[in-house]
Amino acid sequence: MKTWDRANTEHTLGTLDPRDLRSLIEKSRDGNWREVLRRSENLGLQRKRNWFENRRKGLFYLNLGCPPGGSALDIGAGSGIVSEVLADYYRTVYALDYNEDFIEFLKLRFIQGGKRNVRVVRGNALELPLRDCSLDLAVLNGVLEWTPSFRPANDPYATQQEALRECFRVLRPGGKIAIAIENRYYLHFLRGSTPHGDYPFTTVLPRALANWLNLRVRGAPYRNYIHSSVGYRRLLESAAFRSIERYVILPDYHNPLLVVGFQDNRMFARALSSGEFLSESPIKRMIRHALGRVGLAKHLVHSFYVVGTRP
Repeated sequence: MKTWDRANTEHTLGTLDPRDLRSLIEKSRDGNWREVLRRSENLGLQRKRNWFENRRKGLFYLNLGCPPGGSALDIGAGSGIVSEVLADYYRTVYALDYNEDFIEFLKLRFIQGGKRNVRVVRGNALELPLRDCSLDLAVLNGVLEWTPSFRPANDPYATQQEALRECFRVLRPGGKIAIAIENRYYLHFLRGSTPHGDYPFTTVLPRALANWLNLRVRGAPYRNYIHSSVGYRRLLESAAFRSIERYVILPDYHNPLLVVGFQDNRMFARALSSGEFLSESPIKRMIRHALGRVGLAKHLVHSFYVVGTRP
């Protein structure tokens, strides 16, 4: 079977070449990491500057009604930008990652940034090293789809449920879980692109067929499950979360410029027709506006925020 063009995949802002990360760490030991990043001629690092520095990625999580001065957990903290934003609001922030290089970078980042209320912790979403009922907020920003990698022999959906139940365990009653993630039926995924370098159309195909294709072409099963808005609601409900709230993100969760409640069709339609987030012809914007008014376009966006509450 013909291999696919990897250039036909969606951008993976949540990933970074390990060699580029090591280079950043080594050079940041004798200088501030921000200056090292901005002056770096490394193309891989330059392409990831948004991933390291865009504070918009964390602002949504400050508006969920959690008490100021509480405790928050950033699962799969990666570059640390979400943890850094949370640290301005919460008394204690746990930046959790499994990768040892990211752990080293996170410690550098928060020491150099004076964020003494951020505690860097090594672990994964399936075995959180925290006490029961100890947190007000748990964030999975571009992380939930990767959790099945920690249980390679298990069903990916069941593993995602397991991760959400772990979050439920460590949250206090009334605590929130907040997820930023791609939409399974994003318009461009329907056209064949994929978010994680999978075979074209993998996200929208039936899971069994997607798994068969990936096994045949890549030699590995399809495990990075993403879902529709309804799928995310059901997934959180299956982990005992309640009061599920869904939000549309424009243009996407990597660069969230506008967040609209999932039921607010009028606001969403106005955003689409403005052209601020979509550089398209007036005719295409009119079509999108019409689809937005009747509530269809929101099912084709790139990303969602999904929030659940522990009763």
